[in-house]
Amino acid sequence: MITRYYFLLIIFYSVTLLSACNTFLDDKPNQKMAVPSTLKDCDALLDDYFTMNNSYPVAGEVGADNYYLTTQAFEAISLNSERDMYLWQAEADIPVDNWTAGYKVIFNANQVLDVLKDIDRAVDPINYDRIKGEALFFRAYAYMQLADIFTLPYRKSSSSTDLGIVLRETATVDEISRRASLVETYQKIADDLTESAKLLPALSNYKTRPTSVASYAALSRLGLVIQNYDMVIAAAEKVLEQKPVLIDYNTLNKNAARPFQRFNSETLFYAITLTSSCLDPYTSFVDSSLYDMYGAADLRKSLYFKDTGSGVTFKAKYDGESNYTSFAGIVLDEVYLNLAEGYSERDNIGQAMKYLNQLTLTRFKTGEFIPFTATNKTDALAIILAERRKSLIMRNLRWMDLKRLNLKDAHAKSLSRKIGENTYQLAPNDLRYAFLIPSGVIGMAPTINQNKR
Repeated sequence: MITRYYFLLIIFYSVTLLSACNTFLDDKPNQKMAVPSTLKDCDALLDDYFTMNNSYPVAGEVGADNYYLTTQAFEAISLNSERDMYLWQAEADIPVDNWTAGYKVIFNANQVLDVLKDIDRAVDPINYDRIKGEALFFRAYAYMQLADIFTLPYRKSSSSTDLGIVLRETATVDEISRRASLVETYQKIADDLTESAKLLPALSNYKTRPTSVASYAALSRLGLVIQNYDMVIAAAEKVLEQKPVLIDYNTLNKNAARPFQRFNSETLFYAITLTSSCLDPYTSFVDSSLYDMYGAADLRKSLYFKDTGSGVTFKAKYDGESNYTSFAGIVLDEVYLNLAEGYSERDNIGQAMKYLNQLTLTRFKTGEFIPFTATNKTDALAIILAERRKSLIMRNLRWMDLKRLNLKDAHAKSLSRKIGENTYQLAPNDLRYAFLIPSGVIGMAPTINQNKR
């Protein structure tokens, strides 16, 4: 039944994207089709790797400053939408799957939650709660990824009027699509993650399945986005209560083409983005200003990068692959950096440096790491953000960080790219930090307000 259901669902998704209708979402198959009705069916939906873990938006990574393209590499890209993303073109009509793939995750999660309403929890409470927690996590995580791409940075003062994303809590197909406010969007994400953390087991044998540790880690990330540093600290501390182990980079082979294994011990939740030709690992080069941030004793320099003679390329994706995607999951080092930043923002410099040093010790040659020190919040944040920049490359996080840090004058950054004789720039807090919702989506659902330009 499930195999047939997946086949029909795939056909349905394809037809939906090509048909004019009143909703941008992938509609539920008609009632004559086989539909999930058991906990086993729900597990099958949530374990659909290619939908749930393999297709998060890539636009943010394409637009971020982790890499650059030569004019030759840029001109070799055939799709205008890819070129426009790279150059932050105001009217860039990015590939529609940057929106629809996230809502497929949400559709599956909502379908599971709808099915659970008709199942007696008492029959199998452990699996019932786990499945519900997974569905809530996936929905929240997809919302968070979509908000990173299609909304402006969170400002508390305007969050009730700033546009968020379309929120869906059921698999109902006839609901009119309208965008929630930004504060409603992030509150929904927080609510889903908080509930999922209570329902999920702490650990799983499968990195593709959510856990309570992953939920708390995602909450610590969310806290940075909405500047709720108490949330950052509380959630990150919950992760570390499980005593997860950092990888000692001294144990890795710096000469390996791919130094990090897929599903390595630091991975708390595994996910990757959609593909983009811009992220070709052989033609996308790392800027010298970033490469030069790493000292001689810093193992990240040799583990993360390869000097090809033509330029420095990035080789250290945490999924152990070399392809046109970016890692989009959650890794333990991010949690340490979130916690350090959270404590720094709360003026607890001692705790901030403690967690930063615990992490960075594992990234340097044995015996050569000199612990960081800071006497005030300004100095501590400068150190922490520099280490964050050096650690979290190609993790689908930089666009999020640029957006939130641009709100602070001390950390705002102007981006620049050069193709041929032309220079393209993206100023801090530019409206282009919220990509336009693809025209194919707006065409199918004109009730969705487009981002401003």
